[in-house]
Amino acid sequence: MRLFAAVEPPPDAVAHLAAIVDGVRDGVLRWSDPAAWHLTLAFYGEVGEEKLTELTERLARAARRHPATTARIAGAGRFGRAVLWAGIDGDGVALR
Repeated sequence: MRLFAAVEPPPDAVAHLAAIVDGVRDGVLRWSDPAAWHLTLAFYGEVGEEKLTELTERLARAARRHPATTARIAGAGRFGRAVLWAGIDGDGVALR
């Protein structure tokens, strides 16, 4: 399965971004549900299912060792013709 580590943005950030995206919807792209929007921290690619439990536990331990951080939406772009993205600006060290 294709896996990545991500955090969910707070609802007010999703609502803000959704309002902006509504202004560029064109009927050509397939739009994902804002409830699924996330901030990708790391992309792992194909990972065997047998590693899922260990990876989940290790990510949970890492998350517990770090306090919450703040960030703001900054910049945007697209991957190919199908994926729009929004960047962030904030404490990059904490997110690493």
